[in-house]
Amino acid sequence: MEFKDYEKNLEELKAILSRLESGELSLDENLNEYKKGMQLYSELDACLRRSKGELLKMEGELALPFQREGMENDGLFDDNPEEPTAF
Repeated sequence: MEFKDYEKNLEELKAILSRLESGELSLDENLNEYKKGMQLYSELDACLRRSKGELLKMEGELALPFQREGMENDGLFDDNPEEPTAF
């Protein structure tokens, strides 16, 4: 799902919620709207989870150059954060 689809689906979910809260729908209409809302919710949740995974992957790839084997600690990153590093 692309971002524009996410935004469109989120707006549709909000509209469904508004219709459900209005109290003006019949039982069948309520059930149908609820089903559509749950489907949209599931799609939106999956999109967010996928995006989070992509961000975590990118974050890991960006950190990789600093974690290469054989690199000396240059003192910029201290293992003991309670003691300030002198520059």
